[in-house]
Amino acid sequence: MKTTNALLALASLAVTTSGCAHRQWAQALEGERSIEVRPGDGVGNLTLGMGQGRVKRRLGEPGAIDRFGEGETYWTYPQLGVSVKFVSDKLDSVFCYSGIKGGYETRTYQPFTGATTEGVGVHANQRQVLEAYGRPATREKDPRAPIPATWLTYTQGLGFCFVASTDQMIYLYVD
Repeated sequence: MKTTNALLALASLAVTTSGCAHRQWAQALEGERSIEVRPGDGVGNLTLGMGQGRVKRRLGEPGAIDRFGEGETYWTYPQLGVSVKFVSDKLDSVFCYSGIKGGYETRTYQPFTGATTEGVGVHANQRQVLEAYGRPATREKDPRAPIPATWLTYTQGLGFCFVASTDQMIYLYVD
């Protein structure tokens, strides 16, 4: 028991001193609070349109950086259950993960602790999302994905990805 408590204390210290500069994210990791998901605007203290420097000050160094054509860059924060997408160095999207692999996602993430004002978080299923938000603007299925997935996209800047066979959410995103 002492070893477990010591490891938890060290992990907490590492999170709060390793670049999780903003207390909001550290508190969420410690289970003290939830982080608000704001469709079309942002997540927690991240606001769409922010520059990379401001995001780094809030979240710290990313666990991985992936670059794609036309100025798209993804930073991943597996310990926060989040990845962020930049277009031309400006925050374009925030992805919040459930910890379940699916679609094209191959990384392992801690489950994201936040939710929308309607109470929809990463552990909601497709039925719960439809009850909260109604009919999506688009519904796409991709049976060719490594783990076939279904995407629901809403016009207010909110989307969801589910494992097609189990209806479990892989991630939700704000853009």
